[in-house]
Amino acid sequence: MIIASHASFIDFARNTKICAPHHSNYIASIEEFIKRESLFRGISCFPKRKYTKDLITVLHTINLLKKEKNSVTIYPEARYSIAGINERIDKSIGKLAKLAGVPVVILLTLDDFIHKPQCNPKHNKVPFEIIKKCIVTKDEVQKLSAEEIQERIEKEFVYDEFKWVLDNNIKVKGKYRGHNLHKILYKCPHCGKEYTMNSLNNKLWCMV
Repeated sequence: MIIASHASFIDFARNTKICAPHHSNYIASIEEFIKRESLFRGISCFPKRKYTKDLITVLHTINLLKKEKNSVTIYPEARYSIAGINERIDKSIGKLAKLAGVPVVILLTLDDFIHKPQCNPKHNKVPFEIIKKCIVTKDEVQKLSAEEIQERIEKEFVYDEFKWVLDNNIKVKGKYRGHNLHKILYKCPHCGKEYTMNSLNNKLWCMV
């Protein structure tokens, strides 16, 4: 079972390449693929409706993992990252891993948000890094409780793309790299006031 970060549609292609030659299926919102069913099936997705409890999805997942011996990729944040950092994940992920009885792998893609922020229509030039790590082995999933597995997943499923850029001394190239950044950085670090920030192209400033 693969627990992956999600900030771009290209995640599907990258994850598939990383898992090769093994096959992976994806739990995906059917609402995001309206009138694109061929694409939905072509990239090995199976449907889940948003904001609903869905036992069928759980049964499909267990069947793929245990009977078909396929990996299943889950985007536990259930949407694109809106700020390049990890969001809260559902507390039932640990229960699902325990029920499936399979190893749990974390897959974090670092660059997706910086490359194409959700608040910015332009692309930035940055390298990318993918972290792939088995955090619960097959033996451990039998011994650990669902709560302990959940705790381990939450501990390991942490990322911050802005910190990654800073720590690795990466220069983000692009004329519009700061465009709409004030929608995330809405509090001025100097005067401390909120919603006084503004940005345009590669500049960010406080209007006070």
